[in-house]
Amino acid sequence: MRPPGFWAAVRLVSFANVLIGEANWRTLWWSHEESVRVLEAFTGTERAGGGLQDSLPLWLELARCMRRYAMKRRVLDAWNVRGPRTSYEWPPARWPKRIEKRSRNSCALLIALQEKTRIRLAAICAEHRDEEPLLSELRRYRTPTRRLRYDPASRETALVDAREETLAAHLDGLLVNTLVAGLWDDIYQCPKCGKYGVKILHGERITRSCGSSRCRSQLNRDRRKDKRDALLKQIASETQRIRRLPVDEMHKALRRKFRLTRRELLKLLARLPERGPS
Repeated sequence: MRPPGFWAAVRLVSFANVLIGEANWRTLWWSHEESVRVLEAFTGTERAGGGLQDSLPLWLELARCMRRYAMKRRVLDAWNVRGPRTSYEWPPARWPKRIEKRSRNSCALLIALQEKTRIRLAAICAEHRDEEPLLSELRRYRTPTRRLRYDPASRETALVDAREETLAAHLDGLLVNTLVAGLWDDIYQCPKCGKYGVKILHGERITRSCGSSRCRSQLNRDRRKDKRDALLKQIASETQRIRRLPVDEMHKALRRKFRLTRRELLKLLARLPERGPS
């Protein structure tokens, strides 16, 4: 089961990755009638069609971004969060309607908040991370106070937020919850497309790709090229060391040292800047 802090990190990176523009920024908040579609998009049970292929609403893009982190064959994993389901622990929770205090909602304000989130994530993903400036900003964060709500008609009680949280404060809360869960080291940035992601397997395992097939194939090609270049340097150095040997014995020594077949060795020798023995 995914821990609550994991879903806070997923909501954070998903907000940073979506493309926000003048045409779709208002679709971050969905109506009550669209709540079912949000859950369907998150669980992968949405129906095809609907005429949304040309311009997807933000809430649908976010739900699809978060869906890939759900455990396979366990789409209800996000529903098994222990304790009260807050907006930090519940992946398809609604985003706060107010972007910032004392400011009217606008596309420019939402884009600026997203850019601020990306800068913070870039600082977290930096090789030599300096947490002091970000922690100094997050010290001002306060969790929303809660009060008891009682419905005399249904005799139901619930704990609700006493004051509505702004979107800016909510993103601060996602960062704080991720920090407390010890998951800042699990956030990474794809070197190809620049999008952010969260390690599905917590630990020292290095995850670099954003998960898309295009970035994954590009990274695999780069790794293979780096491995081949390193091997070519070793072969060139070894060839210079045993260059006085006959060609057949030189090839045999190279194949034995680097565990290569004759065909593999000849292909590598052909790539050397200065043509090796043939």
